[in-house]
Amino acid sequence: MKYIHKDAVMPFVHMNGDDKQTLINEWQDFYSAIDGAIQKIPSHSFHGRNHYPKGEEKHLMAREALSEIQGVLGTIRMCAEDVEYELQTKG
Repeated sequence: MKYIHKDAVMPFVHMNGDDKQTLINEWQDFYSAIDGAIQKIPSHSFHGRNHYPKGEEKHLMAREALSEIQGVLGTIRMCAEDVEYELQTKG
């Protein structure tokens, strides 16, 4: 999974833009939502008992798919957390 560079999405705090706290709150809400999504990944759907009738290869594909989903969400969350941190400390 390719890392999302925070510099690409990092807002610039200035007098004509939104205030710093509004931007911080927005990013905190976003990564909290991603945390919620990570917790809601349908783990039962990826359990082996729900895939073994399709064969070992399909079972392994399901496990790889779960890992990819977790990785994508984790990457997005990491980017959001990095942006929020930068806003808190430097913005």
